[in-house]
Amino acid sequence: MKVKYTRNDTFDIVRGLAVLSMVIANMAPLYTQEFPLVLRVIFSIAAPTFALISGVMVSFVSNKHSAGYFLTKGAFILLIAALTDKFIHDIVPFEGFDILYFMGICVPLTFFVGRGSKTSLVVMILLSLIAGVLLRDTFGFRHGSIMSDVPAEGWGLFPAEAPYQFWFVDGSFPIFPWFGIMLFGCLLHKFYAQKKGENFFSTTPVMLLSIASLS
Repeated sequence: MKVKYTRNDTFDIVRGLAVLSMVIANMAPLYTQEFPLVLRVIFSIAAPTFALISGVMVSFVSNKHSAGYFLTKGAFILLIAALTDKFIHDIVPFEGFDILYFMGICVPLTFFVGRGSKTSLVVMILLSLIAGVLLRDTFGFRHGSIMSDVPAEGWGLFPAEAPYQFWFVDGSFPIFPWFGIMLFGCLLHKFYAQKKGENFFSTTPVMLLSIASLS
């Protein structure tokens, strides 16, 4: 018997808004004047919302797909990221760390970690946030290191020296603390799956999670 999966309109709407906000945020270089307040707000919430809803969706379909599916999906995203950098941006792939690299690594990681209990997820979220702070305090934050200016040469797909600091500390989407935000989405979905009620988004746990995410 085929399992019927019902969609949640709220998740779909938030996912659409997250994608739209990311598109608007990536158009920021086109603006030549000071950003109005509404755009500054959109730029501020675009990335966290996108990471959060991505974690929700990974958890949402985790029972429909195997680990191999998520590993393949992650590898494909990394390939697209590398080819985009090399042939469109003309920079060395894997030198910077933008949203595609982050998703390629953290989508399968979220699948594996998200299979744990809500308590284990809270622990992993806190560890990810703490790791982000500790890594920045240890290695420092290099402003302007969002994308490398090193041009791609030949057919090489990897930089001469792997810039791990971009990946974990000061890239556009360093694994820490952004991985914690994706896990936060997993946690939100676990509460949703447990509640299964029409008023889920007005319950106390969700309200507390929302306040915590904004902070």
